[in-house]
Amino acid sequence: SSTLLALLVWLALKQFILREAAFTDIFVCAGIYMVLLALIKLLIKPLGQIRQLAVLLGSAIPGLVSALPVYFLLYQVPHTPLEANFLPSFLIVGAWSSAVFSQVFVLGKAKTKNS
Repeated sequence: SSTLLALLVWLALKQFILREAAFTDIFVCAGIYMVLLALIKLLIKPLGQIRQLAVLLGSAIPGLVSALPVYFLLYQVPHTPLEANFLPSFLIVGAWSSAVFSQVFVLGKAKTKNS
C-alpha cells in the first residue's frame, strides 16, 4: 500500500519534475521500491516486537533506504539543472509513504490494544 501511494505521487511529480521520464521508468522504480521495502521488512522481522515509540520515530527510514535506488535511477533520466533541484522530492515521497502507513498501523494496533 505504501508502494501504491509512492507510485501515484511519483507519477504526479513526473509531470512537473521529470518530463523526459517514461511511465515505465516510474513503474520500474515503484517495483524496485516495493521489493526493497519487502526485503527490509524481512530483515526487521527477526527483531520481534519493537516498541511503538521506536517505530513511530524510525518509520521513515525503510522508505528512505528503499527510495535511494529510485533516486539514482531517475537521476540518470535527462533533466535540466533546475529539475535536478527537485529530484530529492522522490526520496521524500518514499520516506513519507512508508512513514504514513507504518504510523497508521502502529496507532491502529495501539487503539485496539487499549479497547
